[in-house]
Amino acid sequence: MVLMYHCDLQTGYLGLIGGLNVKATTTAVMKAIMVTDLARKFNYCGHRGKHSFAVLQLKEVVCG
Repeated sequence: MVLMYHCDLQTGYLGLIGGLNVKATTTAVMKAIMVTDLARKFNYCGHRGKHSFAVLQLKEVVCG
């Protein structure tokens, strides 16, 4: 129950981050949750030796 409440707080906070378009908003959210060095190790599908963002539970928070 505490974990669910914490998750709701995080999605609420991320929902306040905005941008001029979807790309700008996504970039702003990703900057809020990951440092650059970590983000460089991921792409959505995990191609070219990177880790997949699509399989992370964090994807559900960012993408819904």
